[in-house]
Amino acid sequence: MSCSDPEAFIKAYRKRCARWFLIKPRRNCGCTPAEVAAVEADQGVPLPAIYRFFLLEMGQAYGLSLSGELFYFPEIIGIRRRCEEDVADFDTCFRLPSDAVVFGSYESEYHYVRASEGDDPPVYHWDPGLDEAEVIYPSFSAFLDALFVGIRSYHWFF
Repeated sequence: MSCSDPEAFIKAYRKRCARWFLIKPRRNCGCTPAEVAAVEADQGVPLPAIYRFFLLEMGQAYGLSLSGELFYFPEIIGIRRRCEEDVADFDTCFRLPSDAVVFGSYESEYHYVRASEGDDPPVYHWDPGLDEAEVIYPSFSAFLDALFVGIRSYHWFF
């Protein structure tokens, strides 16, 4: 299930995160258009609409991650290359699709979407124990919703 208006979803998502104090409400935590262009150039494929809007609104919102994940600008520059290198280092038949936009990493595990799969594409996960990637969320918006719930629960206890 994907959202019909990626820009509106991301704006509402940012407000929800600010309401729960996961980000500072008035702090500019988005990437500039030039930074988004740098991410797109680094990935080598056009970014899906929802990911582009996410970067513009929240691409530097460091409060929104779980421990150790690479998810934000500028750390995501080079993430696709690191994923390709890790794939090559492991004995696996998996190959990163040419239209993959790698947006998250934890150690040698990676999350990506495919640029050819629409404005709010499914989220894939690959790690060295898998011969092929698996869909872990039906859309990037569903991934963000799950991330919000996980982080909110974590902050609730600490």
